[in-house]
Amino acid sequence: MTRRLDPENFVAEKLAWHQRIASDPKISLQAKAVAGLILHDLNPCEGGAWRGQESMATSLGVSPRQLRRLLEELKTANYLEIEVRKGRGRTNICRATCPTKRQRRRKAGHPRSIKPAKSGHW
Repeated sequence: MTRRLDPENFVAEKLAWHQRIASDPKISLQAKAVAGLILHDLNPCEGGAWRGQESMATSLGVSPRQLRRLLEELKTANYLEIEVRKGRGRTNICRATCPTKRQRRRKAGHPRSIKPAKSGHW
């Protein structure tokens, strides 16, 4: 389960969101650059960014296909939610999301639950 950024504390939340991505070793450097571009465009009222894929790809110096792969990488890691809007001239909305604590533990390789050992018993 993921949650969207809190609009009441939006600036702090979006900076924390970007810091989590920047320090995540499983996220590629190019995907981190995409997150930085989205960070710049995040709107607190909508909670998302809606720059077009062509514009994003051009700004980052990648192909539109590569951009879609990088967006999918962020989405798979639960850092991004993408609302697809169909129609000419209607861009998708990218919303920053935060993985829950449980998802972060699993991603880090921790088991679901760790039971403390009882002292004196094997």
